[in-house]
Amino acid sequence: MRSEQIMNRIGFTIFLFAVAAGAYAHHSAAPHFDMDNPITVEGVITELRLVNPHAYVYFDVTDDAGEVANWRCELSGGTGMRRRGWTDDSLVPGQAFTMTGAPARREERVCYTNFMEFEDGARIARNDPPPGFEAAAAVEDTPAVSQGWAAYLPNGQPNLGGPWVRQGMGGMGPAPGGMGAPPGGGGPGAAAPGGMAGGAPGGGMGGGFPAPTDAGLAAAADYEQPFDDPAIPCHPANIIVGFTHDSHVNDFYQTDDTVSIQYGYMDLVRTVHLDQTEHPDDIVPSVGGHSIGRWDGDVLVVDTVGFEQGVVFPLGDGLMHSADMQVTERFEVRDEGQTLVRAYVAHDPAFLQTDWVGESVFQRTSEPYRPYNCTELSGDNNRRPAPE
Repeated sequence: MRSEQIMNRIGFTIFLFAVAAGAYAHHSAAPHFDMDNPITVEGVITELRLVNPHAYVYFDVTDDAGEVANWRCELSGGTGMRRRGWTDDSLVPGQAFTMTGAPARREERVCYTNFMEFEDGARIARNDPPPGFEAAAAVEDTPAVSQGWAAYLPNGQPNLGGPWVRQGMGGMGPAPGGMGAPPGGGGPGAAAPGGMAGGAPGGGMGGGFPAPTDAGLAAAADYEQPFDDPAIPCHPANIIVGFTHDSHVNDFYQTDDTVSIQYGYMDLVRTVHLDQTEHPDDIVPSVGGHSIGRWDGDVLVVDTVGFEQGVVFPLGDGLMHSADMQVTERFEVRDEGQTLVRAYVAHDPAFLQTDWVGESVFQRTSEPYRPYNCTELSGDNNRRPAPE
């Protein structure tokens, strides 16, 4: 029975990791909203909050008895909406509209936005530009490429500095040759476990994820994604998926002795110490861990340990990593300084049956890093109900 349970959970986990990026939002929304039973509500807008991880539109609905109740419906992330032309004034208080969406599973007068229709006939979907925005002037989800960055710094180091944004929405296939896995790993150039081309949604990861060990399954036994997803308390989950999540702009700051990485997602900051060859003994566990780096020719090799136990992938039953996970990354600037390739191997034999291997590709961008400023507005719909 135990063996059958483990295999069922592993099979379900692998299925989730193989989902295409375009379906990621639907699958992550399903635990929170009843996607199979859409509703239509007429109301008058009271407020628009363009925040991360999800923006919300608030509106008053008057029932047949004349009673007025305030609703809120979830939109996509505020950063992405602003790239598509949205501003704080795109929806005006007092504006009448019709909302079509999916009702929240655990809270009344809350929904997931599918479409908004306005009195002038405009109809916009969740990921469209705002009403009245000229399509020809629409800002793309992926910022423009920035030109004018030198490939090398005066000290001879490759120039990692400046803002970068992920290319595309899927994985990049197997890790590049010469990656060099930690002991027990797949070895140089090994394909990512599972062999699922295209990568897991939202991560730019080649080959999906490894299956959990029995200890990894036990660690996830009490995990419930609707309530324990790291994004709910504004937590970046881990250094790998957080680096590519929703294609936020990441910024690098480089000196002779350090490389600081400012994540666009959840505002995580990592410092890579180039002047250290060993990790200290008194690391305080954290989501970012402690990173030391060295130059291997033009490639920055980063070794990170000292993690707090956390989630590799938050959907479904959750895939956990232990506090003993070790991550090796290789950052290489290509195309005369315009492309950054980040390859990684996460070694965690306690919770993962094989190494987690992949790579993601970024381009220089003219869009600067903008603080994520996480403001979670999901309310009771994402809070675990108190025991009766």
